[in-house]
Amino acid sequence: MKNCIYFAANSEKFTPRLTPGWGFDAAGGLRRGAGGLADGVLLDDRFPPAQSAVAELAAALRAAPLVVCDFERATTPVLAELVRQLAAAGIETVVPAAWAELPHAAVLVGPYEPRGRFDRWLDRQRERYGPVVLDAAPISCFVPFCGAAEPEDPGSALPERFCPGAGCLCRETPAGVFFRDTQQTLTARCEPVPAIVFAEAWEALA
Repeated sequence: MKNCIYFAANSEKFTPRLTPGWGFDAAGGLRRGAGGLADGVLLDDRFPPAQSAVAELAAALRAAPLVVCDFERATTPVLAELVRQLAAAGIETVVPAAWAELPHAAVLVGPYEPRGRFDRWLDRQRERYGPVVLDAAPISCFVPFCGAAEPEDPGSALPERFCPGAGCLCRETPAGVFFRDTQQTLTARCEPVPAIVFAEAWEALA
């Protein structure tokens, strides 16, 4: 993978583009993403596959330059077999951390939360997994001081500054710190590694 932001999107205006929607339907059959193979596909485990559909999906993805397994379930023998078939076919395959014992080109990590320096957090992920791909969901959160209650967001009433540790903007309040991304801060934080951002989340930062 290139060290760049891959956009999860069906629209061709985003490049490079990963097509979401690939996986299995409620009956366990093959489900194709609406945008074809694009620069790669985002494979979900919303529904478990029927055994017979594994080979069908592996064949459908044989020409995919990249497959990102955006799985949220625990490993299952059937999906594990799919991952092995994709890797055996020479497809660059990215798996979640919980699936890292299976063949893969990189491990999907994140999203990062600003409770420590981003560069140190990323170094720990690399030390543990080797090559990684960042789930680069934009930061938008509040981190309280010592268990303080979360206040209402004061918006622009307080000054905002760049936080070099987290790599995003922040506003400090008496109770804690609000953190948020812009397209510029998210792009800069993704420079060290390949990253994936949903197009809708990216556009909301504009």
